[in-house]
Amino acid sequence: MVHGWPSLWSSWSNQITEFEKDHRVIALDQRGFGSSTHPGNVHTSASMGDLVDDLVCVLQDAGVETAMCMGHDWGSQVCYEAARQRPDIFTSVVGLAIPYIPYPGPFVPNTHLLALSPKLAYQIFFDEHTARATQELDYDKRRTLRGTLRDIGSPPPWEFLTSRETFMGGWEGVDEIPPIPFFSEEEEAYFIEQYETQGFGNTLYFYTHGPKHESWKHAQAQGNFTIPCRALSILPLQDPVGDWVHAAKVLQSAKFVPRLTTEVSILGSLQFSILRKFSSSFQCLVVLLKSPSFPRFVVLPKLLSFSALVPMLSTRSPYGSPYASRLFLLYFPPILSMLYEVTKLTTHPP
Repeated sequence: MVHGWPSLWSSWSNQITEFEKDHRVIALDQRGFGSSTHPGNVHTSASMGDLVDDLVCVLQDAGVETAMCMGHDWGSQVCYEAARQRPDIFTSVVGLAIPYIPYPGPFVPNTHLLALSPKLAYQIFFDEHTARATQELDYDKRRTLRGTLRDIGSPPPWEFLTSRETFMGGWEGVDEIPPIPFFSEEEEAYFIEQYETQGFGNTLYFYTHGPKHESWKHAQAQGNFTIPCRALSILPLQDPVGDWVHAAKVLQSAKFVPRLTTEVSILGSLQFSILRKFSSSFQCLVVLLKSPSFPRFVVLPKLLSFSALVPMLSTRSPYGSPYASRLFLLYFPPILSMLYEVTKLTTHPP
């Protein structure tokens, strides 16, 4: 399990609880996060090749020969690249929040990203003013984390992320940012404690020109941009950072992942909350990823996302209403088929 920014291994706690029942789970802090070290220069270290090598080393140390790579946010891109570069090790991939970003054609600098969304301006700030960005992020780590990790029920101000000169400036005038809405007090305190270890400076390599250009150059030299294994992409709706469903079309992600299944989530609207709100439903999707018949589920009517159908079967379902009951009857045949596949794979794992 590979986290994104600004995150840690523990952001997967809900998924770890679900998956550890039937799988061996490895969740790591990427280089520069928490207690994981970093060479110290985010402009020259941590290309996608470097990060994939990190994953391979972790698996080798754990004695694991093959694995499913599951990523969130930038961790999704790391997992996609792991499946592209080392298909002998990574036999399937799951990406949450962002689509696969292939590297064909000319290099695209950060400044060109604003055409996709004005909310990506902060990436230019991180790249062009890295030292100042680090100082700003580290000044009040609790405020930084609270300001960044929001959900649709408690969103950041509209101005947040739109400046090329500041990151937290969008919160100017707000004296006290509310606690992270999807964390307990203990989880928030743990995040703050871990970011006190080495700050945010060594985590900004996802946004700097050097590693991004090196990742592109490496893929260009290989001449292969296709991911051969089965892949599942779960994208959020109403993410203020960008329309990731549209971005996937612009990037032509599906063209380079022929065995891709994409699901759009109405359960998680912001990038980070999509990770925190998936547990048993997410596990069902991933189990189905192993099924030869998995792709047929994408033809379900889009009145309600498939990802939202699964919790209806759970006693913890948020859909305990007559409307949900009618939907269950409407979708009973495909759900029954889905349950058959889950039962078969759970009883007779491949």
